[in-house]
Amino acid sequence: MKHSIQLKLDEEVASFDEILKRRMIEWILKKLDKLEEMMDKLEEMMEAEEDLLTVYFDGGCIRNPGGLGAWAYVIYKNGQRIHYDYGLIPNSTNNWAEYTALEKAIQFIVGHDIQGSIHVKGDSQLVIQQMKGEWRAYSNTSEHFIP
Repeated sequence: MKHSIQLKLDEEVASFDEILKRRMIEWILKKLDKLEEMMDKLEEMMEAEEDLLTVYFDGGCIRNPGGLGAWAYVIYKNGQRIHYDYGLIPNSTNNWAEYTALEKAIQFIVGHDIQGSIHVKGDSQLVIQQMKGEWRAYSNTSEHFIP
């Protein structure tokens, strides 16, 4: 749906404020049209996407390094929670716990032959950037988990 507001101003007589308001309204309406187009495309993409898996993962460690680590993940398929799991790791690190959570989630998906596009979300920039291949793996922990 296109928005149309036409202001009839004689630019020679109109004040600067009136001209500025008209330009701002035109700019806003163009942005609204673009936003509406983007929303239409997003709706089409969502309809075309058969199965979308969203994995939330997290891990942490008390007394990092060398303390008790904990990991957890939740998997959603098309917005519905289908599985979650968590566990403890003695003598761990924060990064090891983060990677373990993601690894366990992927193992569950593969082990249960769950099909779909996977969207992974976590708060560990290290894990996310290394899995995307944007950061190098320098530590034994990273090298253990990165293929």
